[in-house]
Order: sequence, then structure tokens, then C-alpha cells
Amino acid sequence: RSNALDAGQRYGWWDRPVRVLGKKSPIQVVSHVEQAGEYLMYEMPTSGDNHRKARAAVLKAKESAMAAKERAAAREAFVAAVKDAGVYLGE
Repeated sequence: RSNALDAGQRYGWWDRPVRVLGKKSPIQVVSHVEQAGEYLMYEMPTSGDNHRKARAAVLKAKESAMAAKERAAAREAFVAAVKDAGVYLGE
């Protein structure tokens, strides 16, 4: 049996990307945990409870070696945060 991680675990890819308003470009597509963390740190226009929850969920996903359950939880928290901030454009 190989010790290699599947692509989802290695990069934290989500089943479906999330489209958001961005600073770098009008529409950004966030497809995995790493991108979500960068967006939350550098692009998110507001902060608040959902923003903090999303950052914590992203960190937990990274600490879990991108386990499927934690990747899904990070995506759910990210969607809640970007909706709360008014930058969610859809999936």
C-alpha cells in the first residue's frame, strides 16, 4: 500500500469551487483550503464571527492533513464567511 496522499488530501481540494469578489480580480475562484486561507487573510473585506470560524476551520483542515471531513467543514465555514461579508458570488 502506498503512503502517497490523494490529490484532495495533498492540496485540500474541494468538490466544488466557490466564486467570490476579489481585490486582485473582480471574480476569484477558490477551489481548495490553501486558497481559502489566503483569501481570508489577505482579501476578505470584513471580519467577524464567521470570518474567525472559517479561519479556524481552515487551520484545522491543514492540521488534519486535509482529511475529507475537515476539508468539507472548511468549505462550509468559508461559504458562511463570504456570504456574511457580501462577497459570495456562487458555486
